[in-house]
Amino acid sequence: MAPSPLRNTTVKANRLILLSLLAVLAAACTQTTKPAEATFTITLEPAVLDLRVTDVGEARIVVNRSGGFDEPIAVTIEGDATGLDADPLTITTSEGTLRFQVTDSAKEGTSFPTVKAVGGSVTRSETLTLHIGKAVALATEVVVEDNNGSSQVRQGSGEVTLAVTGSNLERVTDVKVGDLATNVLTRTEQRLELSAAVPHGATIGQKDLLLTAEGGDTVFEGALIVTAVTAGPAGDDDAGAGTADDPYRTLTYALTQAQAGDTVGLLDGTYSAASGETWPTLVGGVLDPGPNVPAGVLVQGQSTARVVLKGPGSAGSPFAVGLAFADAGGAGGLTAESFAAGFFVTAGDVVLQAVRAHGNVVGLAVDGGQVIAHSSEFSANGEDGVLVVGGAHVELEGGSAHDNAAAGVRLGDGAPTLQTDGFEAYGNLTGVAVAGDASAVLEDSEFHHNSDHGLEVIESGSAEARGSELHANTQAGLWFGGKSLIVRDTTVHDNGEFGVYVEGEPEKADFGNFSEAGNNLLYDNGPGTADQLLDVRADRPGLGDPEVFTMSATSLAGETPAPDIYPPDGMWPYFNSPHFSILGENNFIHVY
Repeated sequence: MAPSPLRNTTVKANRLILLSLLAVLAAACTQTTKPAEATFTITLEPAVLDLRVTDVGEARIVVNRSGGFDEPIAVTIEGDATGLDADPLTITTSEGTLRFQVTDSAKEGTSFPTVKAVGGSVTRSETLTLHIGKAVALATEVVVEDNNGSSQVRQGSGEVTLAVTGSNLERVTDVKVGDLATNVLTRTEQRLELSAAVPHGATIGQKDLLLTAEGGDTVFEGALIVTAVTAGPAGDDDAGAGTADDPYRTLTYALTQAQAGDTVGLLDGTYSAASGETWPTLVGGVLDPGPNVPAGVLVQGQSTARVVLKGPGSAGSPFAVGLAFADAGGAGGLTAESFAAGFFVTAGDVVLQAVRAHGNVVGLAVDGGQVIAHSSEFSANGEDGVLVVGGAHVELEGGSAHDNAAAGVRLGDGAPTLQTDGFEAYGNLTGVAVAGDASAVLEDSEFHHNSDHGLEVIESGSAEARGSELHANTQAGLWFGGKSLIVRDTTVHDNGEFGVYVEGEPEKADFGNFSEAGNNLLYDNGPGTADQLLDVRADRPGLGDPEVFTMSATSLAGETPAPDIYPPDGMWPYFNSPHFSILGENNFIHVY
């Protein structure tokens, strides 16, 4: 069959279209591609700067080159650029740093200079935002002259000279070195010489240098460090500066350099005659040559266990004293051992903080003034842990008196007073002994495992026990034969012979009364239930006033006596139910 004329026509048309497309493609392939334009752009990092007069400003110029652009690029500051002195800058790579000085003629406030970059025929500009303030003075180094390179000086050093180097120092209008009195001696643009007074009693710690100029204040931290008058085992009394990094050797010498308001700091170590110490001695009850701690001085050890003042021993004469206070003062963080008295106070207000008096004849002897001892320990002393006589007052806040051969705390001749709070006395002959005209207030304290009594009050002594516990003492928890006794919210239990033993002719034995509940607990004392409370006061000529012995809201061996007047019943051991005994004729206990 012959080919169709229509089919032949279609094939020809398709061929013509294909040939046309091929021609167009061929023409496109033979055209020359136009090259990209050689150029660059710039970016400022940062674009905003906070500067002051005399500062040097820096901005990183990042260059983005394209189209094969490889020309060097010159950078300048133009426009709002008064007072900006720029270093010449040509960038041949992808970045550079524009540096400029802000001079005194620069306009304060905000300005918008133009950063202009020119390379070949291409020019690019970006705006730089500047916030410009007044000049400040800057210290870059502070040296305490004639001080072996150390920034430390001790209390009482007097005038010290500081050499300051930095910038804009001639613009300084005021200078302070911490809280010390300061004077400017000389100054130039880059150097300032100062004197600072370091008196006795200067506050211990870091002293920052504060420079004031027209543009404000700048601080150089720790320009000077005031330390305690310091001694330590590696120190030297002759060559040492008495600072923490260059101490004296002996406490004895450090105390001679201290005055009121100073702290004598002791680094860890033993301070004894072998290391050069000399101690005051008690001769006929008088200190020779006198107290070693000046009035108003604090002796502060680095740690209670490792700072040890060691005396010559407790036997024989002379009787050495560890720390004897001339007047007000204090001590903390140290141990005194092997003295006649570890601590000796006769006047002033003395504060003891975390001290230990161990292995002395008496740990703390007080014959005047006031002592407050916080968290302190008085232990294994040959007689009393604490002895208080005369008109002295002692407060024991926390801490303990234990394993002393006599009393943990003894109040003796005169009319001394004692206050305890959270205190513990154990392992002594007697926990607390009150005699003479002394008085004690014992709050939230514990007296236990003493070989005689927990608390003993005799002669004209008075005591108050509030919120306390007396237990496991070999004889009585509380032995009272003194003038006045008040017991509130107190527990007396598991004592070997008696819970409470009352004798003599007291003016008051108050375990609660008509207006105030006693709220005491007495139980498991002595071998029998009647031993919770034993009243053996002397016989009286007749029953009646004055009413001496009262009780309310007080439980004995688990029972609370009914309100009534309880007289003796004429039998040994004169049991009066429940569980107390009254032996003396015509005595009675009034239970409310």
